[in-house]
Amino acid sequence: MSTRTSGTAPTTGTVGLVSGALALAAVGWVALLTYSSLDVPEGLRIAGSTLLPLGLVGAVGAAILARPGRGRSRTLVGLALAGAAVLGLVLLLVAADA
Repeated sequence: MSTRTSGTAPTTGTVGLVSGALALAAVGWVALLTYSSLDVPEGLRIAGSTLLPLGLVGAVGAAILARPGRGRSRTLVGLALAGAAVLGLVLLLVAADA
C-alpha cells in the first residue's frame, strides 16, 4: 500500500506562503496607521487589520496540513513570516506604549 504525499503539498505550500506574507503586510499596515498622520476611513482601517488574524490562521493551518514534498518548504517560509508578524506586532505594541 502506497501513500500519496504530493497531492496537496504545492497548493498548501503556496497558501502558507501567501498567508504569512499577508500577516506581515497587515503588521506593516497597522504600523503605518499607528505612526503616521494618515487619515484612513474606518472601513479600510478594519479591512487592513483583518488580514493579520486571517494570515496567521492560514499560515498555521497550511503548516498543519502540508505533507512532506515540494510545497513543504514554502509552507515553512510562510510560517516563519507569520512568526515574524507576531514578533513585529509585539514590538509595535511595546514601542507604541512607551
